[in-house]
Amino acid sequence: MNELAALGAEYFEQCTVSVPALLQAAQQSASYEGPLSTDTEVLEKITPPFLLLRGQETELDTFYTDTEHYVAEHVVDPLVGLPLPGLGHLGPLLAPEPIARELVSFFESVLQAS
Repeated sequence: MNELAALGAEYFEQCTVSVPALLQAAQQSASYEGPLSTDTEVLEKITPPFLLLRGQETELDTFYTDTEHYVAEHVVDPLVGLPLPGLGHLGPLLAPEPIARELVSFFESVLQAS
């Protein structure tokens, strides 16, 4: 599935208003010298239950799978969900229902455990 094509031209036209803010964020990020969200010291401080989801059809799957494993190795309480069939990286935009079900299930399990 070509997720970008599925979004349609309107989506990209609507996103153009965000370009200045994205460029500013990139500039700030490039000059930031503090700890990064991917530093193991930062990840190890995340103690609440942590859900990792990805679509089975995600392009650059190896990158996202490696990232998922890296985060799962370093946060205190990870839950790695099964890859969601038929979804890619843009699943929240193109098919929000399966993701919502996973989130509800995760939050319910966290509430029951507490």
